[in-house]
Amino acid sequence: MKAYQALYELLAARLKNFCFSFVKSNEVADEIVSDVFIKLWQIKNKLPENSQPQSISLHGGKKTLLNYITSIQKPGRFGSMKSILSR
Repeated sequence: MKAYQALYELLAARLKNFCFSFVKSNEVADEIVSDVFIKLWQIKNKLPENSQPQSISLHGGKKTLLNYITSIQKPGRFGSMKSILSR
């Protein structure tokens, strides 16, 4: 668990800032970051030993962000476009 905490402390702020620049919501950016780190933790044993955590987290963030942007076209996990814009 210390490894997860260290990775989070190293990368989360930058990833959140990146996500926030698109979604303009701290809550949504936090949720995207959380999703990325949960996924990274779940696949940690499948990652190559020489992989770069920063690039993997950014790639995961971009993919999750794209899923979020796609989802705001229809109600779903992140809510409707109207509810998101009213935040």
